[in-house]
Amino acid sequence: MITIQTKTSFLPEKLVMIDCEMTGLQLKSDIILQVAMLKLSLDSSNNYQIDSEFEGFMYTDRVPTSEFDKTYLKHIYQKCNNKNTSRSPEELRYEIKNFIGKDRGTLMPVGDCVPTDIEFLLHAGLIDRNYYRNDRPIVGTLHYEFFEMNSLKLVARHRLGYKFDANLSDIQEGKHDALVDCKNQLIELNAILNAILN
Repeated sequence: MITIQTKTSFLPEKLVMIDCEMTGLQLKSDIILQVAMLKLSLDSSNNYQIDSEFEGFMYTDRVPTSEFDKTYLKHIYQKCNNKNTSRSPEELRYEIKNFIGKDRGTLMPVGDCVPTDIEFLLHAGLIDRNYYRNDRPIVGTLHYEFFEMNSLKLVARHRLGYKFDANLSDIQEGKHDALVDCKNQLIELNAILNAILN
């Protein structure tokens, strides 16, 4: 009797795409302005699809000072300065926890800058660091491992022999924000997987 082995996918069935806008990249002096997340599920074509999305702005009285911030993040600062559209850290933490919901402890975060974003989220107290004990997830906010996009991007470029264009939206004046970035990164992730797997 001949046994035919079926191809097994080792891709996670669910991921959470994360992107943050910050006032800079220094943990000790900079703060998170905006958090965006997409809960993703893997379809039969090995593409990730959006199940739900989240966006939140953290309250601050800071104003844009750099030319980049004045050009691209002015609208985000306005939402963060407004108490009707922004949240305290405690409120934002609660909203993120509710968004993750029953998937707490199992969702692996993904994104172009996910290690930096996770460190900022931890530093701001918006998520908890999760870990495993006896192969069981301890209830927390996210899985402790990252799904690293940048390494896969290098493999995809090597396989194709060129730097592919995933038809991403250009950063336009007043349009640069974390939710747009998440959706662009999802397009890129699916293009990367398609280049590697097909």
